[in-house]
Amino acid sequence: MKKGLLAIIAALTIGSAAMAQFTTSTGSDEFIDLGAKSSRTFTRQWVNIGTPFVATDVYGNTVKLQDFLDSGKFVVIDYSCTWCGPCWNLHISGMLEQINALPDFQVIWVECESSNTTQQIFGPRGGSGYASQTQGDWTHNANGDSIPYPIIDDDANRTCLRTCAQLYAGSVPTLMLVTPYGQYVNLSGYFSYQQVAQSITNIRSIANSAPRPGSAPQCKIDGPASGLTGFPVAMNALVNTVDPVTISWTFVGGTPASDTGYNVSTTFNANGPHRVILTVSNANGTDHDTLVVITRTIPANVISYTFGSTYSTGIGNNTSAKRYWAVSFPPEYLTNFPQVHHVEYYVNAQYPASYTAKVYSGSATAPQTELGSTTLNVTSAMGNGYKSFDFSSPIAVDASKTLWIVMSATSTFPVSACAYSGNPNSNWISSDGNTWQHINELMSSGTNYSWMLNVYSSVNGLGEVLRSEDVQLFPNPAADNVTIMADGFRYVDVIDMNGTTVMTVNDAKTINLGNLSSGVYVFRVVTDNGVAMRKVVKK
Repeated sequence: MKKGLLAIIAALTIGSAAMAQFTTSTGSDEFIDLGAKSSRTFTRQWVNIGTPFVATDVYGNTVKLQDFLDSGKFVVIDYSCTWCGPCWNLHISGMLEQINALPDFQVIWVECESSNTTQQIFGPRGGSGYASQTQGDWTHNANGDSIPYPIIDDDANRTCLRTCAQLYAGSVPTLMLVTPYGQYVNLSGYFSYQQVAQSITNIRSIANSAPRPGSAPQCKIDGPASGLTGFPVAMNALVNTVDPVTISWTFVGGTPASDTGYNVSTTFNANGPHRVILTVSNANGTDHDTLVVITRTIPANVISYTFGSTYSTGIGNNTSAKRYWAVSFPPEYLTNFPQVHHVEYYVNAQYPASYTAKVYSGSATAPQTELGSTTLNVTSAMGNGYKSFDFSSPIAVDASKTLWIVMSATSTFPVSACAYSGNPNSNWISSDGNTWQHINELMSSGTNYSWMLNVYSSVNGLGEVLRSEDVQLFPNPAADNVTIMADGFRYVDVIDMNGTTVMTVNDAKTINLGNLSSGVYVFRVVTDNGVAMRKVVKK
């Protein structure tokens, strides 16, 4: 398996039993509900498998996935790599052997990195270089007993992996549960080598909930809660069923007003909210789901896909490797946007680092010509929130090409993200800054984010200067706390008389000045509607 993009592929972190490679920081919950976004009983997506693989195990035996399914077995496929520590911990935990011993289950272990050798599966531990490392002898358990289930070294064509490729997020270990009815689900978030009994309970429960022939479908809309007025909003139908279905969409206030198929988009030409209705039917029944999408007009002199959105997760990889992420703006976004003055990027204070912002012109799929760059050393003392990356001089924009804003940092979880905005240009990611993909192409189906990155064309960014009645600060003068009253408040910069920003506060309308010296300060209050500059006297 190629390094590069694979090395940054995302997976849900499962407590301290974190997956190898690129991970998302989701908190300390050991078992994460993959259906947390759903308001109904739809909790996970089942997908029809690709061609059931036929492979040869490490002892020369033929292994046919379809044979196990035909016998009525639920098959748990462990996609692992010999160098992977978490994979090894799962291997020696005994969980897979216990699952394999259940009367209605079969386990298959697959070494899914094609650059590895079969010899690495047999061990011993050691060797040199990333691709030649192995954790030990994978053909035996912690007690030295032979593993009772098939062990396969996937071929160069990744035949075994392709069977479950649609929901493979690239992280290891990944467990896939395949049903006798030919569907499968990604078990990420439901297992941990540290909680074996609970993991087995979870997996058996998921197997019991699998769609059966002759049952009505379940459906859920995988789409954004917000979008930009006048621009396409994309969404997908997640459907759980074994039987054939018909799919129909209704977009209230959208163009088109209706559609069919799994992957659709519509454009709302007026500010929201707007209702989206999904209807899925088969011979056994009908299911519906509704999504409310709030659209808004792009504010003056600023382009962003994430206005009004809040921090959701940090994405990184548990190593010191450099990471690259970007947003891109096609020419239609660049009308009346002649230059880039500065960039704002949301940084979680847990992940201080030296961040670099670069501006490129390029194609629809990759940045090409660098136009300018700036670096900001972000410290934990700066707190959570948007940080301003200021260029030495404004950067002219070529409105005939796609504008790319590329961020990079060396940190554990440097990429700050919010719920997916619905725009596929909001979530580019790369391992080397040259080859780019969308984050949802690397993560489990239904999982997506947008990077919290805003681009400004003027000093104030939001071009409108707000009236005094639109932004009110009190008391003034103030001894300690100043309260800000402003609709659409985003953040405030506190600037001293030397022009130095001494404080930036996000997500709070009460500003504590207790650590500042007495004197006069300028509050730069940024809202969704514009910018206000107000003088405040600190007693």
